[in-house]
Amino acid sequence: MDNGRFNKYGMVIAFSPAMRGDLTKMSTLKELSEVCEKEIGEKHYENCEGAKMVVECVARNGKAYGIEFPHPKNM
Repeated sequence: MDNGRFNKYGMVIAFSPAMRGDLTKMSTLKELSEVCEKEIGEKHYENCEGAKMVVECVARNGKAYGIEFPHPKNM
């Protein structure tokens, strides 16, 4: 997020540690950020609403890109 608006580069940076240096996953994360950019748009979000939208986008679309974050209850 950048000033309440989605920023795909910010998303890549924020999720990079979860990719643990895997360059293939980093490339895929960039593709996923483009999907989220289209889905979330340029609307201005208040407080944590924008972050919620990013997490929901990754949860909804990540599996198609090979990026999943297991729910703690399933671990």
